[in-house]
This record gives sequence, C-alpha cells and structure tokens, in this order.
Amino acid sequence: MLELLRYQAERLKLQTAAVSIPDIVQGIIQKLKGRSPDHSFLWDFPTDLPPVEADPLRIERILYNLLENATKYSPENSEINVFSRVENGFVITGVTDHGKGLTRDDQGRLFELFGQLGDRQHMAGSLGLGLVACKRLVEAHSGRIWVESESGKGSTFYFTLPIYTS
Repeated sequence: MLELLRYQAERLKLQTAAVSIPDIVQGIIQKLKGRSPDHSFLWDFPTDLPPVEADPLRIERILYNLLENATKYSPENSEINVFSRVENGFVITGVTDHGKGLTRDDQGRLFELFGQLGDRQHMAGSLGLGLVACKRLVEAHSGRIWVESESGKGSTFYFTLPIYTS
C-alpha cells in the first residue's frame, strides 16, 4: 500500500544497481518452500543472463508477490516455473503456475486497484493490491508487466526490466 501511495504522489525513489534475477529468485524460493512444501519450484535462467538495472528491494517485492500468488492459486503437488530470457535490451522474467487460469475478462481487471479474482478462500486477509503494486513498480523501472493465461490451463505472469549497462 505504501508503495502505491509513493507512486501516486510521484515520491517513489529507486535505488538502482546491477541486480541478479536468479539470485533474488533463489532466495525467495527458499522462503516459500517452508510455507508451501507441496509445490515444486523449477527455474530456468541462461548462464549468461545479464543483471538488470533495478532497485533490488523493489524487484524482490515483485518476484515475491508473483511467486506467492503462484503457490496460492496452484493445486498442491504442482510445479511453479520461473524463467528469464533477454530480448531487445530487456530481461523478460516469467512465473508460470498450473492453476485454473484466467478468463479474458479477469485478465483485463487483474492489474486494477482492488481487482481480486478467484475464490474467497485464497483472498482472506488480502486487499487485492499486490498485482497493482507490481505493475507500478515495474513501470517505475521502465518495464512492462502482463499475463498470458487460458482458463483451465494456468497462467504466466511476465515482466521486463532493462539490462544493466554501466
């Protein structure tokens, strides 16, 4: 919530550095394994994946939210995949779950304030701000975030961040 307020007031200050997506992902997965022991986490990062230019704390928040959502909305004993690739000066990172997937209408509302979807069991204690915060943080880094999903087949959330150049 605080990040959203900062963003809306144009007071979000990023402390950018060279950030390793694989290092952040591995740390988050270690945290989530304790909460979600029935899920398998698989990652696929090229050995020569360049660092991104980003605020490490904010990128950790984005990835944590996407990975936590994947565990929340995926059936037990399913896989959650995280991967990155380089394209046109950006690192594209994706998080794939094997949950119910999303309809086109749901996809359109997903990044809106209080845009909660799905069953109430998974939303307990949530304000529906996580994906909105992710969107604002990605955009503050000159990136883009989107989802590709098919009802009944799961979802992949993607975001881009610029490659670190200095």
